[in-house]
Amino acid sequence: MIKILHTGDVHLDSPFSGLGAKEAAVRRRELRETFSSMMAYARSSGVDLVLIAGDLLDRRFATGETVELIAEELGALECPVVISPGNHDPADGHGIWQSEALPKNVHVFRDEKLSRFSFDELGVDVYGYAFTSQELTESPVAGEFIRDTGRINILLCHADMVSPVSADAPLSKSQIEAFGADYTALGHIHNGEAYSGSAGGCVYAYCGCPEGRDFGECGPKGAIIAEIDGVPGDTHVTVTRKVFCRKKYEDITVPVDGAATASAVYKAAKDAAILADERTILRLTFTGVVDPELHIDPAAVEAVLPNVCSVTVRDRTSPSLSFSENDPTVRGEYCRLLAPLLGSADPEEREKAILALRMGMAALSGNDLV
Repeated sequence: MIKILHTGDVHLDSPFSGLGAKEAAVRRRELRETFSSMMAYARSSGVDLVLIAGDLLDRRFATGETVELIAEELGALECPVVISPGNHDPADGHGIWQSEALPKNVHVFRDEKLSRFSFDELGVDVYGYAFTSQELTESPVAGEFIRDTGRINILLCHADMVSPVSADAPLSKSQIEAFGADYTALGHIHNGEAYSGSAGGCVYAYCGCPEGRDFGECGPKGAIIAEIDGVPGDTHVTVTRKVFCRKKYEDITVPVDGAATASAVYKAAKDAAILADERTILRLTFTGVVDPELHIDPAAVEAVLPNVCSVTVRDRTSPSLSFSENDPTVRGEYCRLLAPLLGSADPEEREKAILALRMGMAALSGNDLV
């Protein structure tokens, strides 16, 4: 049996530009720690081969600290490492892929044309290619096939199976099947579980990113542990996803339709986030039609969720105006005047109208809007 750690889309040195400088530095450090955790697992668990399916780096040049980390972690492995550079870290003749700092056990594809590395001690051939710029409009796999059926054959590539007209090495299921590998290790799609499967006798899988970087990469993240059992021509591939992330993003919609009190909203928030923990970077979006005087206080929401890493609150509720139809007071007239704006197709105009309504309701009730 051959045991493989398949990772990619690590994006070391990501800027985390949506965060402040201090928070971004923390997340970059955590990203490096996640990479180190994966390599520590490979060293301690009998992994025979490490595959990195592109975008190990967020850009073509790495910081000195990151170059040192990569060299140290990969060099400490007793198994071969194969890397297929992606669109973020292309093998363009510069940067880390041309560096002498890479250990001898690291093998990097440096050409857009498909080639292979052979590992006789494992009886394995690993095929792959490199992005040499930020775009690769045609698939290097098209029209290609394995050369030696007496080996375990693996295809490693950074490729896009979602769009046939992608500029990021478009790859089809039929091309994977025609190529004839036992396992195809893919990178590029960060939430790739839905695009993993089998094509003929080949199992293919996207490893996904090992650490989410924003709310577009939600849930626990990690790498693939692939085990190939059997003999050439009659193999069985088992794919297991192992969590390695330091933090996980979760984006939860909380319906609070009909809510009349803040306490009801805060209870709904606590119930919705029951599975969140100290690793969770949480975003809660409240929706529904609520009492017009109801105000959702982000600080109060955060207070009922003390065990999460951080909470972002989005209030997308709409105030109920049902009471205003027959209300002859200034309160009713104020609501009726704002009603057309509350139904505006312009989100910005609608949000301003909602805020104006809440401020007006608070003022008419003799209260301050918190």
